[in-house]
Amino acid sequence: MIKIESTSMKVKLALISLLLVTLSSLAYFLLFIGKCDGDCKNGFGSKTYWDGTKYVGQWKEGEPEGYGVLIAKDRKIIFSGKWQDGKQTVANEIRKK
Repeated sequence: MIKIESTSMKVKLALISLLLVTLSSLAYFLLFIGKCDGDCKNGFGSKTYWDGTKYVGQWKEGEPEGYGVLIAKDRKIIFSGKWQDGKQTVANEIRKK
């Protein structure tokens, strides 16, 4: 363990730590914001994310659940198949780049 004696160094490290936490939180937030059409809470809808990717399919409690398609900004299919708890499953998987 490194012992830091200097107060200015402690302040700099604290600010760097705060900056890293803020940036990681912002990245997480930006990943999940987007425009929703239809019922993106419980039902069928589509959501376009900040980076241009779009999910079209079934939703449960605000997360992709059931069958759906994730489409890239250039309209290529990234994943088509079943989703569970907001995550892609391997069943019926189609991946294209």
